[in-house]
Amino acid sequence: MKFYALPLAAILVAAPLLSVSAQTVTDKKTCLQAVADARSSTDQASITGKAKEEAQSMIQIADHLCTQANFVFAEKLLGIVRGMTAQE
Repeated sequence: MKFYALPLAAILVAAPLLSVSAQTVTDKKTCLQAVADARSSTDQASITGKAKEEAQSMIQIADHLCTQANFVFAEKLLGIVRGMTAQE
């Protein structure tokens, strides 16, 4: 249960602050593609190891949410990951 606590808390706090995401997730195919894109951007991002672990954890949860057809929350998590891995 602790595994989901931090990422889910992040959703509750950050969800109202998220703007329009880069990719609208409406079905399983686009959801899984968004997960793959997030994995790729996380691998290439120059962020700390701890931040990378948190991002990978959120991606894993988003992947699970995609398989459960919970696209709204998957998209919110992936939006947080995009924010964490964005380059200035």
